[in-house]
Amino acid sequence: WTGLATIYIFLTKVIYIALAIFLLELIKRPSFKNFLFTSLAAVIPVLTILQGRRQATMTFFIIIGLCLWFVKKYIPPTIVIICLIILGLYIIPLFGRLRGDVWNLAAQNDWQALLFTSQQSLETVLEGDNLELRNAALIIDASATTSTYGYGTGWWDGIVFQYVPGQFLGYGFKNSLQFNWGPQQENLSDLYRYSIPRGSTATGIADAFREFDYYGCLFFALGGMIFKTLWVSAKYYYSKFSFLIYIGLMSPAMLAITHDIRRFWTEAIFQLLFVGIAIYFSKQNKSQLIN
Repeated sequence: WTGLATIYIFLTKVIYIALAIFLLELIKRPSFKNFLFTSLAAVIPVLTILQGRRQATMTFFIIIGLCLWFVKKYIPPTIVIICLIILGLYIIPLFGRLRGDVWNLAAQNDWQALLFTSQQSLETVLEGDNLELRNAALIIDASATTSTYGYGTGWWDGIVFQYVPGQFLGYGFKNSLQFNWGPQQENLSDLYRYSIPRGSTATGIADAFREFDYYGCLFFALGGMIFKTLWVSAKYYYSKFSFLIYIGLMSPAMLAITHDIRRFWTEAIFQLLFVGIAIYFSKQNKSQLIN
């Protein structure tokens, strides 16, 4: 997609920030108005979940769980968490294989086909035909063998790709801001006669190594410090800003482990920008009401 469609898709992510804000208000002050706004904010996330998007599903339930904890200090029983983990072993690969067809099969009451596909998906994972850690190991070895590293340029290129609108500023200008050194998995076919299977990921571990060698592990140390600071600020100082950022960064942090780190930086900028705007205007409106 190009043009305004990309801008609309980019801005739809604010709906998760809105969902967290309205849900917090609904739990603290139940009312028809808060219920209505929360329901409206949940429409797009729920439709995305019905299309079989796993990240949207996890983000949705993380928002609900953390909002319940933040207001009511509610923690689900251990047995519930264990059951959800076991259930996730079936659901995650199933959604990855079928996407929205999961609900089509359920609507048709074709439970046999659904069960067969679920079992097949789980066996594919257990057999290890498409192992992300194999991808990571070979990318790491290729980077070490060729001694070619990005030194953060890959992450910078991702930020430029996400936030510099080529349709307004020109694609030539946008490309001039990027290094475009290229990922090292391009060497995998030459070095190992291996290509990353379609649908699998490189993992954040490989991405960190590809950029900064073994020093890439410091990114995860930095991430731990960020989350600890946000947690302390939200729990002990009741900072809504820190809490909303904590919620917003939870899903990108998981992607930084399973996919790549570039998404974490782009999502972090998005969350800081729009949560900051929401907090700023809420304080402005509050001060005007007081005056």
